[in-house]
Amino acid sequence: MNATWRISVVLAVIFACGSPVSAGTISVVGTTGIYDENAVATNTVDVELGTKSLAQFKTDVLAAYNVNAGGVIDWETGVTSTASVVGASNNSLQNINVAYGASATESLSIGFGRQMELYTNNVAGQVSVVSAETDRANSILVGNSGDARAFTMTFAGADLTEVGATLLSRTTFTSGGDDVTVTANLSGGSSLSLNTTIGKTAGADDTFFYFAASEGETIDSLTFTNNTTSHSLDLQARLVLDDFGFVATAVPEPSSLVLGIAGLLGLAWYGWRRR
Repeated sequence: MNATWRISVVLAVIFACGSPVSAGTISVVGTTGIYDENAVATNTVDVELGTKSLAQFKTDVLAAYNVNAGGVIDWETGVTSTASVVGASNNSLQNINVAYGASATESLSIGFGRQMELYTNNVAGQVSVVSAETDRANSILVGNSGDARAFTMTFAGADLTEVGATLLSRTTFTSGGDDVTVTANLSGGSSLSLNTTIGKTAGADDTFFYFAASEGETIDSLTFTNNTTSHSLDLQARLVLDDFGFVATAVPEPSSLVLGIAGLLGLAWYGWRRR
């Protein structure tokens, strides 16, 4: 069994072992290399938080995408879902498999701590995807059950070193805006948090959050929390996530891996012969 065939089998098993496909469940999501894409719709970022600017992250995530070491989930590219009609929502989304990179051969699994909804739009008619918002691209938000003010994205199958996420403003937020915290939980047990106020004027406070793991660590999960509790309904506090981008540790090509192992064996043999 050659290395390429073995890798193909592993990827097939990863996708097959995802959550069972049922009505409204996404089985596989693809990626693009363009963050804040505008081929279908644009959610212009108004606020940037973190140690890297949005412009720099766009450059870096595209470079990572081109070498199969990252990508951008825009909730439109490569989406296989029954939620494909105008304004449709998916109320049972808790696990997705992401086929990322330019060749879509690398795999990332994302689990949500609760049921989520994928909102879709009518591409031709540019129908607004969330009631009363003017941003018009597919997006994801907490489902209709239980406390809708927080959710966590947990990552498996790939080592993420950088992530970028955009949360949109919402007309359902409070008059003074809602207090929002995003926390990156790192593999070493520490965490990084960014906090801001996101306003209620549609398209005026779309906020980009950037996190990078320290050397030797990875980002295991992201937690999004709306700390404002004065809403009459929790659903009014739901956070809307549009583009999500990531950079992962590159996976060696099979040929490179084989050459590396052969090189090490050669060095070991040379050392033994000289003894």
